[in-house]
Amino acid sequence: MVRYVLLEMRKQWEFFPFVFMLLASFFLSVISPYLNGVFLDFLTYNHVIEEVLKFSVFIATVGILGAIMSYFGRNKFGWG
Repeated sequence: MVRYVLLEMRKQWEFFPFVFMLLASFFLSVISPYLNGVFLDFLTYNHVIEEVLKFSVFIATVGILGAIMSYFGRNKFGWG
């Protein structure tokens, strides 16, 4: 039964982008709290402004990508 479902899902062209966006959104939502905690530790031990700005831009980029993945996943694929 599982094999039949997987074969039928492969025939649908929206299957692969759906799975990719689902996994990417999951990964970004899992890693975001960890990055925020690392950023707080980074702020306490590092006082170089350039490095702090680079790390904060990286965290902001991860958060924005997560929001974009969630938005397109909800609107295009109807999950969530």
